[in-house]
Amino acid sequence: MADPARPRISFRLLGPFSVWKDDRTMDRNLGLPARLLLISLLTQRDQRQRREALMEQIWPEGKAPSRKAFNTVLWRLRQFLEALDGVTLSCEKDSLRLRLADNATVDCDTLQYAASAIPEDLAEATAAQLADLDAAVASWRGPFSEGQYEDWVLVQRERYHNLLIQSLGLLMRAAGQKRQFERALDYGLRILAQDPFRENVHCEVMWLCVLTGQRARALTLHSQFCAALQSEMGIGSMPETRALAEYIRTGLETAPTNIAPSEIDKRGSRLQAPVHRYESFLSAVERSRADVYRALQELHPAN
Repeated sequence: MADPARPRISFRLLGPFSVWKDDRTMDRNLGLPARLLLISLLTQRDQRQRREALMEQIWPEGKAPSRKAFNTVLWRLRQFLEALDGVTLSCEKDSLRLRLADNATVDCDTLQYAASAIPEDLAEATAAQLADLDAAVASWRGPFSEGQYEDWVLVQRERYHNLLIQSLGLLMRAAGQKRQFERALDYGLRILAQDPFRENVHCEVMWLCVLTGQRARALTLHSQFCAALQSEMGIGSMPETRALAEYIRTGLETAPTNIAPSEIDKRGSRLQAPVHRYESFLSAVERSRADVYRALQELHPAN
């Protein structure tokens, strides 16, 4: 548990890199080599990191300076860290290791911990676990170490981007299972804002538009998706996706074959059909992409 007498230290790796001590930014005078060194140490803290490997990460291949230049950068970083209570940098002959006390946090850890806390069976997730994940997603400020393009930074950026998409997907499906369709739709649209060509998510978003009474919006989004797919990639959508759009366009008049008569509203309402189909799709989406498309094709076979 963090000591309340200690200042709060916050390392923000998502979006532009920054370091905060309570409510004050601390990294304005930290040069780029020292900044990259700190970011690398933070991503593998509590582990010994070889100096040679760190030098290769900080400077482009073929431009690595002498060990003396690296030691100068290291000295500057140590001077900077001395003002951050609870942050310890251990320097050994051939390696470095960074440790953080409980008063120091790293923003990308919050998302990692919240996502890993969600049980494999999403139905078993507690309200508190989902709220923590929602808060972690809401705190997303942008790509990992935004503005830096070193190879190792790009690897970490892709990792956390995928974690964000995964987390939004968990929240979307959890909201859908609770029939909070407006909320689920918001999560789905946020996924597509980050990764617009995720076709399985696009299908879920179309379903969610239907379930929130926005059939026209579902078709508009599909038209935009197909246009972007053709413009950017030179390809069309999957036949199963087009079949789903056509099913929505025809007014959802075909009764689903996998629903027992007792499950359909006796008053003739067509609401139960898309709800049931959406839940079937939620189950299918947990499987592979091929299985998802196969499930959609079974729901509405292509002509």
